[in-house]
Amino acid sequence: MSQSRNKKHLTSRQRLALYFDDLGSNGGVAPAHRFRLEGYLQAQLDGGYWLEADLREVIQTLINTFNTNHSQQLKAQPEAWRLPHVAPIAPVQGE
Repeated sequence: MSQSRNKKHLTSRQRLALYFDDLGSNGGVAPAHRFRLEGYLQAQLDGGYWLEADLREVIQTLINTFNTNHSQQLKAQPEAWRLPHVAPIAPVQGE
């Protein structure tokens, strides 16, 4: 991880932007990274830093921007504000 990604000093919006950047450049994000970010955001919801509707709006805006800039399209998750994710397709060998 680059020095510019020192996560101690990033805001939640910056963390979300990096998550979507990683989705676009790497084709996916490790589940542990996604779950950690979702836990971080849930703690902020519980602490009153975010209202769920506001967090959902921010994530939807990031999804819309991603979909405008990439051929792969993301969908909002049906479970409240959860982050979209891309599961890489495993290579399958023929019989």
